[in-house]
Amino acid sequence: MTVTTGSPSRIIVCRGAIAAERRLLAEIDALAPNEPTDLALPVRVIVPSRSLRLHLLRRLVRERGAAAGIVIQTLGGAAREIAEHAGIPDVVKPAGFDVLVRKLARDEAVLAAELDDLRDGYDAVLGAVRDLVDAGFGPDHEAAVLEKIADLAGQVPASNLRRAAALVRVAATALVGAESITGAHPRAAGYRLATEAIADHGMAVLPSRGLLVHGFADLTGVAADFLAELLKIFGGKVLLDRVPDPLRPDEDDPGNAFLERIEMRFGAMPRVPDTHVHTRPSIE
Repeated sequence: MTVTTGSPSRIIVCRGAIAAERRLLAEIDALAPNEPTDLALPVRVIVPSRSLRLHLLRRLVRERGAAAGIVIQTLGGAAREIAEHAGIPDVVKPAGFDVLVRKLARDEAVLAAELDDLRDGYDAVLGAVRDLVDAGFGPDHEAAVLEKIADLAGQVPASNLRRAAALVRVAATALVGAESITGAHPRAAGYRLATEAIADHGMAVLPSRGLLVHGFADLTGVAADFLAELLKIFGGKVLLDRVPDPLRPDEDDPGNAFLERIEMRFGAMPRVPDTHVHTRPSIE
């Protein structure tokens, strides 16, 4: 089928959180609907967290008095809406996946020996498994990853290798179980399904008059793939906050090193500096 695409995406490099938020509001004003008929195609702002979403909604209402025709949603919210428009069943149930991971971790003696007597000890396993799955790990990667772990023998303590191998087995088995037994897929599965729906159906699965991406400093593999597909098909602007050094405002803060992964992922997009003039904050 023919997939309609939007205008080319670009990155707007802002200098600090205040500057990034002001630029975002300016971009929203430029795209905001002017007529009632425009409301069918909202301006969409994609953010990394629910807390930032709520903050921006409050700020938007304070600045504009209303937020009609403007949708601010998390990446997960966008994925769920795309799945709904594409008719994809709601199979993403992270809580069920977490239960499956905990059960499988208890069956691994090397993990149970250290975690079973701790309160919420298996939360450590959940975090590691989520990181693996978010990075794009699947059951078909199990053998290769276990082989790489075995190659580290003599370089890493044997106990660490045993725990790492157990985590890989738990992640692979949980993903198979989620598919064939429980239907409780992890959040990353929602991103994969949404990415496929965008590739198949294009802009029809997320009607928009403009797409703005704000607040991201890092992204895992599966989420980055989803956002990259969104920007490829819809076009949009990514507001990237390169924090200035508080003592030398014309230089970057060393903490911007955390932006490297997201900048590499969207390296093909042209970058333009934020040209809005902002008053530099000062301490009285």
